Amino acid sequence: MKKWFIVAILLIFIGSCIGYYFNTAGGDIAVKDVRFAGKDGKILSGLLYIPSNAANATPAPAVLGMHGYINSRETQDAFAIEFARRGYVFLAMDMTGHGYSDQILGDGSRGVEDGIKYIRNLPFVDHNNIGLEGHSMGGYSTSDAAVRNQDKINTLILVSSASEMRGGPQITGDAKFNFAVVFGERDEFTRFMYGVNRARDIGSVAKLKVAFNTTDDVVLGKLYGSFADKTARQWFMPSATHPGAHLSKEAIGDVIQFMQGSIAPPRRLDSGDQIWQWKEFGNALIFIGLIVFMGTIARWLIHLSYFKDLIHPMPATNAKMNANWWIGALIGTVIPAASLFKFQNWGNGWIPHNWFWPQAMTNGVVVWDLMNGLIGLVLFAVWYHFIYQADVTRKQTSSNLVNGGQ
Repeated sequence: MKKWFIVAILLIFIGSCIGYYFNTAGGDIAVKDVRFAGKDGKILSGLLYIPSNAANATPAPAVLGMHGYINSRETQDAFAIEFARRGYVFLAMDMTGHGYSDQILGDGSRGVEDGIKYIRNLPFVDHNNIGLEGHSMGGYSTSDAAVRNQDKINTLILVSSASEMRGGPQITGDAKFNFAVVFGERDEFTRFMYGVNRARDIGSVAKLKVAFNTTDDVVLGKLYGSFADKTARQWFMPSATHPGAHLSKEAIGDVIQFMQGSIAPPRRLDSGDQIWQWKEFGNALIFIGLIVFMGTIARWLIHLSYFKDLIHPMPATNAKMNANWWIGALIGTVIPAASLFKFQNWGNGWIPHNWFWPQAMTNGVVVWDLMNGLIGLVLFAVWYHFIYQADVTRKQTSSNLVNGGQ
């Protein structure tokens, strides 16, 4: 037990050192947990990555990154690390109603517009060179902020996302910011966002052609317009899924490539020069270490006199993975997935955000969880009374007949 405890501590310590080293690029980047006031005095949260080149005397360009639906600021880690390594200040925000950010109703930018104001007021940021990057719903949010703040931003990059979603604005060829779409070849939301079955066909979609100021199908990889006059447009299709874009060297490289073309980096590095994977490796070691640690502590606790009565031999079982088992497993898998959006929307309506439960999104997830728990109890009761009890009765009857025959 002592040996595994030491192994757990070493894994956590080594993983923490690796994670810290690569998250800060060897100490070159300062990472700060920040809070700032948004609309109506609501508090918004973010992780601010400040490279050593950014100073009041030498302000650096900045990028604001926004995560997607039911995520948090940490999902932007890879983008934050790589942009900060290249000398950009990077603000990874918690979307309103997510993470540590308060809910703000009626804000189509979901906090991005307030984030832009915050960045522009930082003395070490060049407020003439600010870019936006948003994943999924974060793309809807950054699109809304970009269209309404064209005089304040230089670049907009949508990752696994699209314009004109959930009441969002149209992006046209006249929009005065450089614009790129990085949409994965295996993205699961292709039809939802673009109305076509394959990601490679989104170049034929009207809203992309309008944004690229062309009547012909948009050509994958072709650079339209000019970075200099903020008419640059480009479509990338990395080999990635929707959530996989966060951990795709290709997708992250496409974002870096376009941003470096649009806003000159203080330190130009090849888009394929990436180290964020090592930070994730450090996180994996920590995760494994925590599992080993909890297992070790559990084994230690169970052998204390206080818990000794909990120790019993493993009972024999005749359980089989028969048809009933597989049917139950299928039902238990399908219902939570199929009910997510419906139950969450119900929860958002039943428990609106308030001072005690300030995040409507989280309230909806809790209601989804509780509803599935209730469904599980009902299904268990049905199984117990109509299947299990019937099986027990059948076996007893069979046994009685055999014994009676003897």
